[in-house]
Amino acid sequence: MGSLLGYVLLCAVPALAFWSFLRLVRWYERADRMPWQPPVPPRPTHPPLERLAADLRRLEADRHVLRSSNQPARAQRLMAAELAYEDVLLDCCEALELSCPGPPPLTPAQRRDTEAALFVAGLRW
Repeated sequence: MGSLLGYVLLCAVPALAFWSFLRLVRWYERADRMPWQPPVPPRPTHPPLERLAADLRRLEADRHVLRSSNQPARAQRLMAAELAYEDVLLDCCEALELSCPGPPPLTPAQRRDTEAALFVAGLRW
């Protein structure tokens, strides 16, 4: 009888230890999401302002070059550069929590007002 009890313990103890270990791992995984931990702050949905300002500088230079060039399809290239510039302007407005005038294409007055609002907010490019 003693050898039968020893055999049962020899078989059951490793199985119970493995089962307990799995339960501990599952508890630890759930403990990551427990309410006593501080919430994770949301990640920004827009790129950093430094990158946006660099994009504005680059696109403004591209617009200037395209206006004085004689490349084929100049009008389409200039329109694409203008739309990209306006898109980055609107991203800057969103990053600085300013009111956006609307989706591109912007009228010249809207573009001027947006650039002025960004300048007043402290963004330089």
